[in-house]
Amino acid sequence: MAQPIQAIVRQRIAQGLLRSDGLPIQAPLGTLSLRVVYSEQQQLAIVKQFPLEQFIVEVQHPQSGAMVELIPEIVIFSHKDGTHVLSCQ
Repeated sequence: MAQPIQAIVRQRIAQGLLRSDGLPIQAPLGTLSLRVVYSEQQQLAIVKQFPLEQFIVEVQHPQSGAMVELIPEIVIFSHKDGTHVLSCQ
């Protein structure tokens, strides 16, 4: 069965966020993995994982209405219950 485009986009962004943290780990599919603690001196990283289906992806468009083209600059991951929000620029 084909995944909805929203699920595919969420998964790709989640993988990109983990890679941008510079961690050499492979997160399980369907999870949002975020580095919450990192110590280079102690060679320690703590990663918290959240079920990806609990998050909604929103693209925030620039506020100016005088542009010919709009390029989204901010992606927002928000938890469905409204308790967690992650903004990526």
